[in-house]
Amino acid sequence: MSNPSANIAIVFGLLSCRSSSAAISQFALAVAPHKVLVHHDFSQAPAFSIEQDNVVVLPNPECTGWGDWSLVSATFRLIEHALALKEWDYFQLVSESCLPARAVAAFEDYLRVQRPDVMIDLQPLHAGHPVNVMNYGWRYLPRTPRLARLARKAGAWWIGASWTVQTVCGGHVKVPDATRAGPAGGVLRWLGHAVSLAFLARPAGAFPLGGVRECWVGGQWFGVSRSAASRLCMQRAATPQLEAHFRRCHIPDEAYVQTLVAHTKFARVLPGNHSTFWDGAKFGPEQITVEDLARIVDTGKFFARKFSLDTHCPARQQQLAYLRSHAPAAAAIAAPCQVSGV
Repeated sequence: MSNPSANIAIVFGLLSCRSSSAAISQFALAVAPHKVLVHHDFSQAPAFSIEQDNVVVLPNPECTGWGDWSLVSATFRLIEHALALKEWDYFQLVSESCLPARAVAAFEDYLRVQRPDVMIDLQPLHAGHPVNVMNYGWRYLPRTPRLARLARKAGAWWIGASWTVQTVCGGHVKVPDATRAGPAGGVLRWLGHAVSLAFLARPAGAFPLGGVRECWVGGQWFGVSRSAASRLCMQRAATPQLEAHFRRCHIPDEAYVQTLVAHTKFARVLPGNHSTFWDGAKFGPEQITVEDLARIVDTGKFFARKFSLDTHCPARQQQLAYLRSHAPAAAAIAAPCQVSGV
C-alpha cells in the first residue's frame, strides 16, 4: 500500500449463529466486491445457506456461546482463514446484525489515507481508571473463580444502587450517583474501591502475567491490517499463559484481543469502526430503529449494530437505500485521534 491512490482490498470476518442468511447477503452486497468470510454456528441455526460470489462460509465451524472463549476462537479462525488468502490489505470483524454506516468507498478512503495497523477501542484496567476497574475488573483481573466472585461483589458495592449507564470504548459502564449513596452506601463504596484495587496486581490478581503487564478492555468489533493480523497470531502463540487465563474469563472477547494489541506495540492504533447505542440497555446494545439512523451518521463510524435480521425491517431497508444512494461518492474522511498509551 505504498501508493496512496492504490485500491484497497478488505476481508470482512463475520460471526453468525442465527438464521441470518438473507441479512448477511444484504451486508455482502453492500460491501461488494470485498470478500466476506462467515463463521456460522450450524448447531444453533442449521438452516443456513448463502450462494454469493463474495461470500465464503468457513467449513467445520465451532459451536459458539455468548460470554465464553468460543467467540474469541471463532474470531481467530476467521483471521487465520483470511491470512491463507492472497491480495488483501485489511480485515474487519463484524456481526450478522451489522450494516455499513456509510458507503464502503468511504471506508476504503479512510484506510488508504490513515493506514492504521489496528482499529480497536481500548481502555486500560489500572488504578487511574476506577470506573473501568469496578465494571470490568471482576471479569479479568482475579486469579481464580472464587476471587472473581469477591471482585464482582466489590464492584457492585462501589457502583451502588443508584447509577447511570455511559458508553465507553464500544461497551457500557455503570457510573454511580454518589450523591444518593448515603452514609452506609459511602462506606460500602469505599470498601468496594479498596477491594477492587487489590486485584490489579499479585497475589490476588492475575497480572502481571508473563511479559504482559496490564489488562485492557474495549469493544469486540475491531479491524487490522494484514501484517498486524499476522503479528497478532504470532503474539497469541507466544503468550500461552495469557490465553489460558482468558479462556476461563467471562466475556473474553472484550479483553483478550485488546490486551494482545496493547502489548504488541503497534505503530498506529486508531479507534474502532462501530457505533452502538446503549440507551437504557442492560445486557447489550439496543436494536437500531429508524429514529437512530441520523445518529449513526453523526457518530462518524463506518459500521453500526445491531440491526434487525428481518430483511423487511424499516430501519434496515432505509439504511440500505441510504448506502445505495451514496455509493458513487465517498464521504469526507475525518482524521481520528490516535489511541494514547499503546
